[in-house]
Amino acid sequence: MAANTPKVADNMVVTFEYKLFADGELYLEDGQEGDFAQAYYLHGAGMILPGLEEALEGKAVGDELTVSLAAEDAYGEYDDTAIESLNRSDIPDADQLEAGMEIELEDDEGFIDVAFVKEVTPDLIILDFNEPLAGKALKYEIRVTGVRPANEEEIAHGHPHGEYGDEEDEYEDEDEE
Repeated sequence: MAANTPKVADNMVVTFEYKLFADGELYLEDGQEGDFAQAYYLHGAGMILPGLEEALEGKAVGDELTVSLAAEDAYGEYDDTAIESLNRSDIPDADQLEAGMEIELEDDEGFIDVAFVKEVTPDLIILDFNEPLAGKALKYEIRVTGVRPANEEEIAHGHPHGEYGDEEDEYEDEDEE
């Protein structure tokens, strides 16, 4: 490997493809085609799981690695108290909800929470606010496909743009509101 080959370090934009296993079973992301998913992030900005970011440190394009994370080092343990039952009348379009669907709810202060419909009964919608991978041991099979220095704007925004990122900045930056 050439000495000037970029390596994963803080303020580098990294792309990789990965295969994810949750509790030993292949886990496919929504819309994922094939076994491998694609990801990109700004290293050092806290965009991915800390254990994953740590394992990618120092890697270069073409490097392959396997990263195993216990549930507590990934999305945390499953929290039974994060289940909530709501009256159907409190949820717009409740008749269209089915178990397994992801929905967004806005609280009284305007904050958006993501929940998964756990069960639909004649009177209630039972929601699960846990991350879908909470309580699961994860294993990533990774191949690094790109490493480049981030530009000043990407560093300031905390995420990549352009090549290996968003062509259009889909992130809403607080300083631009």
